[in-house]
Amino acid sequence: MSRSSVQARLDVTAIENGIVCFGSRNEGEYCTVMEIAGSQESLAKVEDAKQDDLLAAYAHFLNSLTFPFQLVVQVHPVDLAWYVARVEERARTLSTALVAIARDHAAFVQSLTRQRTLFERRIYVVVPWSNSAEDRAPGLLALPLPGRRRRTGAADVDLRAASMQRVLSDRCDAIGRQLSRAGLRATRLDDLGLAQLYHVAWAPGDDAYDEARKVWNGMIDRRPALIARSQTAQDVVASVNFARDEKLLIAVRGGAHNVAGNATCDDGIVIDLSRMNQVDVDPTARTARAQPGCTWADFDKATHPHGLIPRAALPKSCSSSVNLCVRRQMS
Repeated sequence: MSRSSVQARLDVTAIENGIVCFGSRNEGEYCTVMEIAGSQESLAKVEDAKQDDLLAAYAHFLNSLTFPFQLVVQVHPVDLAWYVARVEERARTLSTALVAIARDHAAFVQSLTRQRTLFERRIYVVVPWSNSAEDRAPGLLALPLPGRRRRTGAADVDLRAASMQRVLSDRCDAIGRQLSRAGLRATRLDDLGLAQLYHVAWAPGDDAYDEARKVWNGMIDRRPALIARSQTAQDVVASVNFARDEKLLIAVRGGAHNVAGNATCDDGIVIDLSRMNQVDVDPTARTARAQPGCTWADFDKATHPHGLIPRAALPKSCSSSVNLCVRRQMS
């Protein structure tokens, strides 16, 4: 009788040193990812001798690996807006006869984009690390399993991290060597590349991304590279450190009401605090402490049961993020 399998979604909990952690750090799943690039020439279009060599190289790659891996292929519509804008800009300097040709060409490219007939293919190899005996370094104790809790010392954690990095690096090197024989180039993704890949895979079509990047001022239309939805102060610290290491522009989003659009940015990282919206009320002192993602609607909901109203009068969609850790007097 075959064993049934259950699939469950595991959220990303950390991306560090080119390694992704899914689930809890102690009992999570870890992996790294390599992007594959090289010749896109179809096997059907190459001569027989080269075709045999390529097939042999692919077969050797599959047969030589002693560990599991996952192959991910993503197909994306090609964004040629930059190319159309460049053609239209150059058309202004052309003669009258060439302007019509340039504009016809730009219109043709735009029609292809709208019809989604231009695509690019990206191929990734996901290389896993598990807490099994074959992946652990010699002498490294297994992490505690559910129902068998034990203390995990700092030395065990450091040894596991070193073992994980060594195993994954060795596996990536092996994959890179084998694929190079087939004329392909494998590049290991860094932390930023891993975060962007996870975002694209999690939200195909960018519907969630487009909704998350909206701000109150509808005239602001910016596209951050990443949106980090923080739930704790530690999340904010991690986001700031990541942005500093990757040299990314930072925008902080509370209620996203700033008229100038300072809650978002282009090609940087938005630290979204909207989930940090807790309000702690002290009815005796008639004060409250609000987290940075709190709106006046959240504030009113917390204070009204105590018969208290804030002195300030601002729209209910306005964030009180400027009052982080500041005691607010109420009447």
